[in-house]
Amino acid sequence: MAQKDALMVCNPDFKRPFASVEDAVLRLLPYHVVSDYEAEEDDRTLDGDTTGHIISRLLQWDHNILTKIADFSTTFEKQVLAFNIISRKRAQGEFRSEERLMIEQALMQEEKQALLEIRAEMESREKADREAAEAKMRMAISQAECARAEAQVDAEMYARAPTRARTATSLGDKGSGHEMVQERGDTRAQGQWREAGELDVNSR
Repeated sequence: MAQKDALMVCNPDFKRPFASVEDAVLRLLPYHVVSDYEAEEDDRTLDGDTTGHIISRLLQWDHNILTKIADFSTTFEKQVLAFNIISRKRAQGEFRSEERLMIEQALMQEEKQALLEIRAEMESREKADREAAEAKMRMAISQAECARAEAQVDAEMYARAPTRARTATSLGDKGSGHEMVQERGDTRAQGQWREAGELDVNSR
């Protein structure tokens, strides 16, 4: 019920006028959700007080505000007094050693930061040089491996060359012998043909 009344209060029907007393009561009754019961109780308490020692919430609020203002004023006055004392001592030179110490600490911090930056730069350069040297070493190793592989291939080719020469020589010898045999056979065949083909003149 309270949620329904709160919803009606948050969305009032202000465009339509009251049609009757009943309509006005129904439309204004939900506003009880925003009523201040504590104020009413405070008023009843003040009305029932006959001694006059009980103060209202408004007066109590004003009293609390005045108390806070007095506390803030006291604190501010203490801070102003401390600032004036520090300023006077600084003018007399009592805080110069502390200021010098603060300046020295600031300078040391700056030098430390500069050293850290220089160290980081040197480490980055050393890392770059080391990577470049490693790259050169890898390239040299790769070139050496390629050269060794080429030398091994050349050695294998040189080792195979005499074998091929001997093979070619043996094949050449066999071919020449075969040709000689073939030539001899052809010569014999030609002799037999000539013998068979001669004409005997006396036989005529």
